[in-house]
Amino acid sequence: MEEVVVGRAAALAVVLMLMAAAAAAPLCCADDPTAYFHWDVSYVTASPLGVPQQVIAVAKQFPGPIVKVTTNWNVVVNVRNSLDEDLLLTWDGIQMRKNCWNDGVLGTNCPIPPGWNWTYDFQVKDQIGSFFYFPSLGLQRAAGGYGGIVVNSRDVVAVPFDKPDGDITLFIGDWYIKNHTDLRKRLDDGKDLGVPDGVLMNGKGPYRYNATLVPDGIDYETINVEPGDHPLFASTEAFFSFFFSRIESCFGILRFKSLFAGPETANPSIHRVICSSSHAHSHIYIPVGILRIVNLCCCLSTMFSLGTGKTYRFRIHNVGISTSLNFRIQNHNLLLVETEGTHTLQQSYASLDVHVGQSYSFLVTMDQSASSDYYIVASARFVNESLWTRVTGVAILHYSNSRGKASGPLPDAPDDFYYKGFSMNQARSIRTNLSAGAARPNPQGSFRYGLINVTQSYLLRNTAPVIIDGKLRTTLNGISYSPPTTPLRLADQHNKTGVYTLDFPSRPHDQPPRIGTSVINGSYRGFMEIVFQNDDTRVQTYHIDGYSAFVVGMDYGEWTEDRRATYNKWDAVYRSTTQVFPGAWTAVYVSLDNVGIWNVRAENLDTWYLGQEAYMKIVNPERTNKTELPVPDDILYCGLLQYLQKYVIPSSPQAHKHSSASSVTNGGKLLAWILLLASLAMVP
Repeated sequence: MEEVVVGRAAALAVVLMLMAAAAAAPLCCADDPTAYFHWDVSYVTASPLGVPQQVIAVAKQFPGPIVKVTTNWNVVVNVRNSLDEDLLLTWDGIQMRKNCWNDGVLGTNCPIPPGWNWTYDFQVKDQIGSFFYFPSLGLQRAAGGYGGIVVNSRDVVAVPFDKPDGDITLFIGDWYIKNHTDLRKRLDDGKDLGVPDGVLMNGKGPYRYNATLVPDGIDYETINVEPGDHPLFASTEAFFSFFFSRIESCFGILRFKSLFAGPETANPSIHRVICSSSHAHSHIYIPVGILRIVNLCCCLSTMFSLGTGKTYRFRIHNVGISTSLNFRIQNHNLLLVETEGTHTLQQSYASLDVHVGQSYSFLVTMDQSASSDYYIVASARFVNESLWTRVTGVAILHYSNSRGKASGPLPDAPDDFYYKGFSMNQARSIRTNLSAGAARPNPQGSFRYGLINVTQSYLLRNTAPVIIDGKLRTTLNGISYSPPTTPLRLADQHNKTGVYTLDFPSRPHDQPPRIGTSVINGSYRGFMEIVFQNDDTRVQTYHIDGYSAFVVGMDYGEWTEDRRATYNKWDAVYRSTTQVFPGAWTAVYVSLDNVGIWNVRAENLDTWYLGQEAYMKIVNPERTNKTELPVPDDILYCGLLQYLQKYVIPSSPQAHKHSSASSVTNGGKLLAWILLLASLAMVP
């Protein structure tokens, strides 16, 4: 009997330790860290353009807080809906591997009712980069509710650039003074939204660069930076002191070293110190006088390379409604290094067009004079500039030793009058850095997408809005999507038929446009080509939830099969959101390895709201729980499944915080009790 007691006690001790470990982590991915967040989404009053209006704040912040995590971390976000209407948050660019249950769109989730809370629980599996979240229902993003997501690389994966001196997130987007409910009513009444009232940067209006266009008293965004330690970036006195001392030093070198002779008698090692030349042993005769001048210039030029200003990473997100924006920083180059989770070839741009829903990372070096501040500009593209002059966002880049405010005209935007292909060629220039790692140490170029055979092909055509059943609607292949009251994935889970049809056409047809709930039937582990054909007069951007795609081609005109010969099958950029220019097409390749039902949508809020979206269904024919996670225990039910929803007493923000903390540990407690019972059963 004594031996039995001792054995049982030892088993209980082991189980208690296992319980403690299990309770500290969710059921899935317990080996990876978990970041917990408690957010109350509510209305607050703000005046970004000088007029008080209702905006959507997350945790009392507008824009919302930034989620900062590392590859493979788990993210648990308990959201309380303090709005007066339903809410869902979606996580733009986060692939939700095996987990469409947390995607936050109507095809997979029931909305969070007012006063309720729900917990998002997902993993940023095999991802790095810059993303953002936003409310996905009823034009709510037009009122705010967005924030950033930063997924850092693990220490074991080399990043293809030095660690920046700072990390800055900048949300840019067009903005209306009208509330999102008023904008929604305009669309419901068959009207367009009209010209926006301005452009916000981090939720703030423009700096008063023009007294006529910008009223006084508007709060604007200021980005504070350090210029670096080089004497050129210090005070005026320090600059001239360094300048004259350098001249004296260079004359001293030239006077006492044998650099006045021709190349055959010159000291090549000294020559390389001053000029950093790889041609020091050239046997071309240079007259002594000219060589003196050349060497003096070389020596003086080194003052500009002895050090540079500090370098900052700017993460730019266009979270606007429908306007493409050109982003630029006065007198500073933008070195592109990443877009939506892919390290890009590092190229410098004076400015870059950022379309709705897109995200970019630039390295910007503070290498300019501190005589004044500098403009940061985001201005509307592809519009009548005389009517859209006010649709310009202006923030300030402020060096810590700046000696004056920014003034004068804004830096020019690209001029497309004589060169219509500027923006498209710029987009084509964005390529994947094949030798760099991303979420894993192996190079991004190790996946040879160009050698994979395409198994499915879809041509998705959008047109200008049309009238269907007396309502203004937008379409893809003649179908204007109408979300059912029951989420598609939940309907499948509970064998509810008739919610949708699995018959989305792979090519446009000549039938009259209609409203429907037609779904794309994707083949698991297939390789799909999707061609977006934009027959509207505005730029459209398209986003695919659950995936990134290789943007293999784009051009003006009608897409035909012979256009495949122009595809980039080597280093196409791999991203989740791509632009499609008016009267043009964009082709992408998608590897269908993520089981679930995934949203394919226009990111332009007005066309999305009016029906320009579809869903893509990816099913593993083998019955296994390895390719899709189980339904969350706290999933919300609605529509045909409303009877399954247990009534939840609306909670206060204080109670919400407590309940969200409890919901995170429930999975660990359940696992612990299972281990306890199993261990006791094994003890004699």
